[in-house]
Order: sequence, then structure tokens, then C-alpha cells
Amino acid sequence: MTPIATVVMPVYNRTTELRRALDSLVKQSMQDYECLVVDDASSMPIETIVAEYDDRFRYLKTKNNVGPAAARIVGFKEMKGEFLFRLDSDNEVFPWALDRAAHFLDLEPNASGVSGLYVFPDGLRVRVGGGSRLLTPVDYARGVRSPVDMVGAVRRSVVEEWLAKDNGYYSAEFHLWFTYHMSHQHLAVDEPWGRYHEGAANQVTKSADERKHLDAQRFVEEHRGPFATASTRPLDQYLGDEWVRLRRARRPEAEAVAEWMGVRGISRTRAVYSRLRGKLPDQRGREYWL
Repeated sequence: MTPIATVVMPVYNRTTELRRALDSLVKQSMQDYECLVVDDASSMPIETIVAEYDDRFRYLKTKNNVGPAAARIVGFKEMKGEFLFRLDSDNEVFPWALDRAAHFLDLEPNASGVSGLYVFPDGLRVRVGGGSRLLTPVDYARGVRSPVDMVGAVRRSVVEEWLAKDNGYYSAEFHLWFTYHMSHQHLAVDEPWGRYHEGAANQVTKSADERKHLDAQRFVEEHRGPFATASTRPLDQYLGDEWVRLRRARRPEAEAVAEWMGVRGISRTRAVYSRLRGKLPDQRGREYWL
């Protein structure tokens, strides 16, 4: 039977973080999904960890260390779901994330993808008012930015477009996402769907950072047309002299734990980021501990 969602998760030598991410999927209110864990030639026992979970969780492995973008492509080729949900191995999703992604994709057939918000373990208190907005390619050409990182899904048709591109990048998934945003409408939902763990960025090696910087240079060279109509901010982000340093110096932007206070629906949904010592009430008042 075809699952509704496919979660593709590349991983390299993260065991504790991987378990945390997989455990958050086990707690999903929507259980009709598959999770493809792509081991990017790790030296740690990733396969053993995946084997601890049920048969919805599948283990794939690259022959060599090819980087997260290429490893994700390996998972794309094996996906069976109606939509792809993006989740990194060092982050986690709240129990309603997959269900809400499916809900909004059904609600907005013109959208090729949908995303909610990540919240962060440390940082400033942020209030989210709920609602959604359909973003068009024009928005991205004008340099539209989200105040916090997003977590979400795209339809299978988008993944098929990505597979048709042989980009050869090491890690520059922005190649896929930028070209996606230039040709598709995307639904941005003002709801917390996942928790972003900033410390994982420290695992990136200097050589990997340098390779990503070269990816960025190549990306802009290949897409001078779209960049010519965009603001200068994307160029600053990808090609600035201090790009690598700024990447490492990035700090959390929002509160760690989201208190779900809303009623289902686009205009009536409400959420507040606040410190609850890890306790997360869902829409029906039940409590989850992540």
C-alpha cells in the first residue's frame, strides 16, 4: 500500500540525534508514512539503530561519503509516498507535523509544497498568530525571507523534477529549493511543526564548509538570470566574504518549546512559543513529552 508521506533523512555519524529524530516520527498522529534513513558512509552503527524501529523505517547506504544533498537524492529515488516531508537527522518534529502537512496540501491544490515553522532550544520569545500565505515565484524574486527556519513538504511531482536535474553539488540543496521557488507556488503556514537543534552545525568540518562555499559560487553562476531580478541579499548570503564564518556563528532565533493553543483551521490557528520544560499539549489537550 502506498504511504501518504515519505520522510527522507540523510545521516552521517549521528546516533543520539538520529534516535531523537526517529522517536519524534513514531509519535506522529498520522501514522501512514515511510521513513528512509540514508547512511552517508558512516563509521557508526546507523543500520543497527534503524533496525530498532518498525518496517516503515528503511535503511539505505551510500558507497562513499557523498554529502547530504547527494544522499538525499538516494532517498528521493526510493520514495513511495504522495508527498516528501523533509527532516534532518539532528532535528525533530512535533506530533502534528505530518498530519498538518497533509491537511494543507489537500486544502490548497495550487500549492506544490507547504511548510510550518521550526522553533529553537534557546533564544527570544516569539508569538505566532496563525494563518497561512500562498507564496508565488514573484515573492522569491523580490527576496522574500521567513523570520525563522521552515520545516515542511513538497508533492511527489516536485521530487520527480528534482530527480531530472543532475546538479552534482556536494551539499547545496538551495539549488533545488531556489529553482523550486522560482517555478512553483508554496504555502507558508504560521504554525510550529518542528524543533531545530542548532548545535549540530558544529559537526560540519572545515573542508565541508569550503565545499559548500564552492557550491554557492557555482550556483549563482548557473542562475544569473533569476538572481538579476532578486534583491542583493541572496548574493550576500551565498557569496559574502564572511559566508563560512557567519554560518558557524549563527545563533538560535526563537524559543525551544511550542505551546499548541489553536483550533484547527487556517484563520483560527493560534500558537505561542514559551518555556514549558518540554511539555507539549496538542490540539485535544493531551500531553506529549519530547
